[in-house]
Amino acid sequence: MFVQSDTLDYAKNRFLFDPGATLTLDAAYLANQLPLLRDEPSARYEPSRRSVVVLFPASLFNESEAYRDMMAALRASVLAPRIDWAMFERRRGLLHATLCGRVEQRMSGDEAMARFDALRGVGPFRVRVTGLWVSREFNRGRFYFPLYPELRDDENTIHAVQRAFGSPTTNFYAIGAINLTANLDAAETAALGEIVRRFGDTTLFETTITELALTDTNDDLLLSGKVVRRVVL
Repeated sequence: MFVQSDTLDYAKNRFLFDPGATLTLDAAYLANQLPLLRDEPSARYEPSRRSVVVLFPASLFNESEAYRDMMAALRASVLAPRIDWAMFERRRGLLHATLCGRVEQRMSGDEAMARFDALRGVGPFRVRVTGLWVSREFNRGRFYFPLYPELRDDENTIHAVQRAFGSPTTNFYAIGAINLTANLDAAETAALGEIVRRFGDTTLFETTITELALTDTNDDLLLSGKVVRRVVL
């Protein structure tokens, strides 16, 4: 069994595709992600930021018929020219869900390594990944695939990871995958809404997480990222 959506942050933060709505890029997206699509250095930061993540191989998505249908609908839609397809291809091997972010703010490097190694005691856990999700408030210009973790002994298994690592528990673990290059007009927003309604609750795949990665990056898209350590659960 997986954690239900009403206990996570997806429903309350999703974009509302009301009639006539237009999706505009928010300030955080304009500052931290759009410049990366243009290879501008302004969105890169120092020092690097460290996170505990789940990395998802592209094969998990490519083998999903629902995923292929969803992406075909997106490529055929009126909003397709607004999507940075080159960046989408570039990031195929970087798709990830962040479980514990900004680790460097909470503990030293040595402590992070020791706590990360201890996560092997959590054990493997299952996740379900669903179709397109768009935020109403933050990173409004990036499309995500929500992740639903296994519920084990009435506990969210990602909460178990977070507690074991010493990070706050959170309820948002979506996989950022697709980036817009510009605002959407009403017709483009409506087309996106139809795709979200069609595929948003569709299961793309289920899989067992057997490994976590500790990453360092100087940007929000993991383009400069590197895996500094892995742990087998």
